[in-house]
Amino acid sequence: MISKKLHLELINKWSKVGKVYSLRNKRVIARLKWFDKHLELLDGLNVLEVGSNSGLMAIDICKHAKFYIGLEKKEVYYRQSLQTLTYALDSQKAHFCNLRLSEYDHNVFPFSTKLYGVVLSRVLYYLKDGDIEVLKDILKNCKVALVFCGSTNERKLNKYGFHKAKNTKKFFEDNGFKFEVDLVHSRYYGGIATK
Repeated sequence: MISKKLHLELINKWSKVGKVYSLRNKRVIARLKWFDKHLELLDGLNVLEVGSNSGLMAIDICKHAKFYIGLEKKEVYYRQSLQTLTYALDSQKAHFCNLRLSEYDHNVFPFSTKLYGVVLSRVLYYLKDGDIEVLKDILKNCKVALVFCGSTNERKLNKYGFHKAKNTKKFFEDNGFKFEVDLVHSRYYGGIATK
């Protein structure tokens, strides 16, 4: 898991290109620890992270992945992810795009292999219908998806109800995966989808 020192250094760099949304609080640490426990599932895979935010997760994912792509639709977070790339990542192994999922052509850029891992951290419940259709297409070539989800603010959520683990499980099972929830908290859950 990313060290507190590196995290604080990145927060300082991110603040130069826009407001930093969060410090190293309990929920961020819980999410980082959960992902850290499961990142070996991404060993040797090309990994797509949807909603990469400032690129924080990329640091740990890139220790396992063959190649990493982070998609972030918000300009300020995308600029922060470029700071992360410059400061803490190998640009030959990681790439960030300022796109929403529905704008991403996974068949062309920058890799088109069946060795996929997908990371969905606090983003699945915000995806729109076009994003969900692209995600379903990506999942056809995917081996594993790591999902961290949850929200108590239902007015911001999409119609799929992914803030509830049972709905996420059904979605992944409908797309040919086994889905196991191994972290449950009153405000979030973590689950692993595998083929």
